[in-house]
Amino acid sequence: MLAICIPIFYFFSNFRYAMSIFAFVFLFTIIIFVVIIANPHLTLENNFASFVLNVISIQPIAIPLLFAAFTLYISYRISLYRFTRKDIQ
Repeated sequence: MLAICIPIFYFFSNFRYAMSIFAFVFLFTIIIFVVIIANPHLTLENNFASFVLNVISIQPIAIPLLFAAFTLYISYRISLYRFTRKDIQ
């Protein structure tokens, strides 16, 4: 989560504004995750969702590491774009 939100601090020049946006995104993500996981009325009945839940239960470390690597790559690409844009201006 932090890796994908680091470009927020590059995008906004005011630290307080960037921190408030970061906190909102972080809390919103946590709330959505809790609603999806803890809501008894939401059932995952399709085959893909069942497969993903089985993979997560089998490999509890591999999936977060892959997700962290993916978000780090996305953060790098966004930061590269931002710094290239600042160098041109």
